[in-house]
This record gives sequence, C-alpha cells and structure tokens, in this order.
Amino acid sequence: MYGGYWSTAGSLWDFRLLEWRKSFQINYQNRGFFDIAGMWHGPELVMDRPGEQGIRFASGVFIDNATVTLHRASHGEFEAACRTMGSGPKQ
Repeated sequence: MYGGYWSTAGSLWDFRLLEWRKSFQINYQNRGFFDIAGMWHGPELVMDRPGEQGIRFASGVFIDNATVTLHRASHGEFEAACRTMGSGPKQ
C-alpha cells in the first residue's frame, strides 16, 4: 500500500502474483510473475492501472495489462464461488 498509512483512501495498492516454486528452493531464477495495481472505488478494489511489470511464466504464458475488481463478501459467498469454480467439466 503506497501513499496512505492511516487510511486506504487515495492509496495505491499493488500486488505481485508469483509463479509457484518448489519448497525450500532458495533464489529461484527466472520465476514468472505479474503485477496488478489500483485504488479503492467505494467498497471495491479496482486493480486497473496500466503498464505494470511482468515476466513470462515457465509455461510460456505472459500476462500483460491484467485487470481485476475485488469486492468484500461474506464467507458463504466465498465458499459458493469456490464450489462454482470447481464445477466445470473434467478433462
């Protein structure tokens, strides 16, 4: 969180999502990642700041200009979303 230490109002939030690595592997080189950044808009954290950094994942996937909107939800809503995410066809 940048720019606000007493409140989230007007603060920039930045997350770095790192590629998985083996446990206990120190200083893993060429680890893929992408950053998302944004600010609170009312009750939603809108991560839509362009031009954030990223490095290609080992699979070859490169995520550029990612956007996401996060909103507060109850534990029940979270569990329902998790069930929905896992309910697709099996391959």
